[in-house]
Amino acid sequence: MPKKKGSKGKGKGKGKKDGKLESKADRESEIAKFKSNADLWEAKFNITEISRVEYREATRALAKANEELANQQYRAEKDTNDIIAFLKRTDREKTATIAALEEQLKREKAKASQEKDLLVAEYMQKIDALEERFRQRSSDFQRMQGELKTIKHYRKIKANLEEDLISMREKMYIAARGHQKSLTRTEYKFYTARETNELMRNESDSQLRSQQNEISELRSKLVTLEQALGIMSGEFEQEREEVERRAMVSMQANSADLERLEMLLAAREKELGQVKRLAQNIIEQRKELELFFHEALDHEALKAYRWRMNEARVGRLEYPRIRTFSNAPHSTNDVQTDLEEADKWKPVHLPALPTSSSEKIQVSSDAGQASQGKQKSQLASGARSAGMSQKERPTFYRQEVNKTIWEVPVRYQNLSPVGSGAYGSVCSAYDEKTGLKVAVKKLSRPFQSIIHAKRTYRELRLLKHMKHENVIGLLDVFTPATSLEEFNDVYLVTHLMGADLNNIVKCQKLTDDHVQFLIYQILRGLKYIHSADIIHRDLKPSNLAVNEDCELKILDFGLARHTDDEMTGYVATRWYRAPEIMLNWMHYNMTVDIWSVGCIMAELLTGRTLFPGTDPVDLLEKMLVLDTDKRITAAEALAHSYFAQYHDPDDEPEAEPFDQSFESRELDIEEWKRQTYDEVISFEPPVFDGDEMES
Repeated sequence: MPKKKGSKGKGKGKGKKDGKLESKADRESEIAKFKSNADLWEAKFNITEISRVEYREATRALAKANEELANQQYRAEKDTNDIIAFLKRTDREKTATIAALEEQLKREKAKASQEKDLLVAEYMQKIDALEERFRQRSSDFQRMQGELKTIKHYRKIKANLEEDLISMREKMYIAARGHQKSLTRTEYKFYTARETNELMRNESDSQLRSQQNEISELRSKLVTLEQALGIMSGEFEQEREEVERRAMVSMQANSADLERLEMLLAAREKELGQVKRLAQNIIEQRKELELFFHEALDHEALKAYRWRMNEARVGRLEYPRIRTFSNAPHSTNDVQTDLEEADKWKPVHLPALPTSSSEKIQVSSDAGQASQGKQKSQLASGARSAGMSQKERPTFYRQEVNKTIWEVPVRYQNLSPVGSGAYGSVCSAYDEKTGLKVAVKKLSRPFQSIIHAKRTYRELRLLKHMKHENVIGLLDVFTPATSLEEFNDVYLVTHLMGADLNNIVKCQKLTDDHVQFLIYQILRGLKYIHSADIIHRDLKPSNLAVNEDCELKILDFGLARHTDDEMTGYVATRWYRAPEIMLNWMHYNMTVDIWSVGCIMAELLTGRTLFPGTDPVDLLEKMLVLDTDKRITAAEALAHSYFAQYHDPDDEPEAEPFDQSFESRELDIEEWKRQTYDEVISFEPPVFDGDEMES
């Protein structure tokens, strides 16, 4: 059915026109948005393009750097491979060389051992043959002397003939002694160096020349005898000629023996050179073995210490105890609290409280006076007790140290054992009066015998006399006894040194400057000791104390003696003993101490393949001289160029003469005890300045 005209109604056509206008405006706004978006995307595209170009350039640079790095890595790997190959070849060559050297060393050792056995056997046979020949010659001399005595029948020439014959017998005895000394020196050459062999050969030559001179004198004596015997009657002429003929034959045989002995000595010198080199090699191998052993011990000790610390760290063991900073003799803290203890520590020293093992006793002047009253009948003892009462008596206390009762003044606190020996024991202590750490020595059995009593008196006198920076001196001497009858113990107080030279050498290797300064101080102290006519006789590293400032003091005068013609033989420690002590025993002088210093100096320089100059070698050569008259003295050694930086004659004092007249006294124990007691009572302690009294 057709629509009716105008059925769309009023206003319906106008609404359609308005909708077209609105859609056009929307399209224009969308177009504007599209344009703005296009401009935005175009800008982003431009920025992206620029970033892409920059990224491409950075990528190319990185690729180039990566290529260079790869080239460098390739070259480094190539060089490393070359080096490793070279080192492997070198190691193989060294291994082969070491194996060859070890095999050669074994062969040389076996060969040297065989040569040594052959040489010893040959020398013993030759020595036996020489001794047998010498005994035969001595018997010939005795028979000749017996026959010469038959010419003493004439009264007029009896006295003259007796004197001439006695003189001849003495000369022959001296010649025989010369032969015996030559044999002794020959045996000693087995144990000396090449320089020693040369010196002893010169001495033997001089003795041979002196013996030839004696033979010429004997011949002149025979001429005189011949003239005297010419006056005799004819019945003794034949007997005189027979005696003269026998004497000439004996002298010619003696000269031939001397020439053969000289040739034998020359041959032995060559053979002894080989023995010396062999001994030197053995000593070097022994030193290497000892060094390896000590290094292994140190390594094992370090491993044990680390193991214990690791065990303590995980809680299975306790930390090792350490010493506290307080007055307690032993520690109560551990490694976790030691710093706290150190912060709280203050150097305040209080007297020890009385305990079962530490009991104070009061010794006053009244007790001394009471003892004096009991001994009024004895004038000498009473005078000494009166002298003691005039001096203020200190307060003593008792303490047990290593199962020994020590009775010391209260000024000496914190007794701690340091060491002990045959002649006494030593404790460290703190002196509250001076603020010094001191060493207190209690003599062991000082009056057990006359020898002990005299040794005690000698050591006390020596320590009182010594006042030198490099020699241990006496700070105090005391006894708890109040009278001579109670006098049985002697206590000596000296400076407490940190360590001895023996311990220092074991712990570290000394530089040449250290060696110079230490040897200089030893010689400086020896100059002082020798100037008082005293020989130490027991110098060794353990008798040389050194503190933390490298200051040295000579210790232990227990064996020190006055210089005399007749001395005791077995004194010095064997490693540092001079040859005259081992050979002569009774005749030596102050230079025995210089020999010991040379041995100590050589020990300090052990292991150094190159000295910084020839001065140490020259000084050692002058110290280790066999002839005691040619050996350098302490004063001459101080002036050596080796000590040029320390030497100052004005700062190297000498000692006052030491009265040693007591050495010749023959006294009983009580008299030595009385004199020692007088020395203890008369002791005046040294005066300290402010620096010395700082602890």
